[in-house]
Amino acid sequence: MYSSRNSIADFMQAALTLIENAGSDPVIAAILAGFGYDRGRLAGGRRLWTEADVLAKKQSADYAGQHGGTQEFDKVWTSANATYIKTLKVARVAFGEEATAISSLKLYGPRK
Repeated sequence: MYSSRNSIADFMQAALTLIENAGSDPVIAAILAGFGYDRGRLAGGRRLWTEADVLAKKQSADYAGQHGGTQEFDKVWTSANATYIKTLKVARVAFGEEATAISSLKLYGPRK
């Protein structure tokens, strides 16, 4: 049925198949009724499945939006960093050997 390598969509499809088969097959329905899983309880399971499906789809959409936002951030960061490096080079030339300016502006050394 379900292993950790399957996706949520695979799990959801397997669960839906179980719920629908349990309600539509009279032999399975009779056996499950003996364990307290009558039509009402199966309908409750179907409602829970529907709720979980909506939430899974929302999570997937949210992740896609987050992924797109991360890509946009990376693009803007790369552009800003290129401008920063050019400005840093100009500052190094402009301040030359002025130790106070070099130290205050941290023109040399590792970048955060």
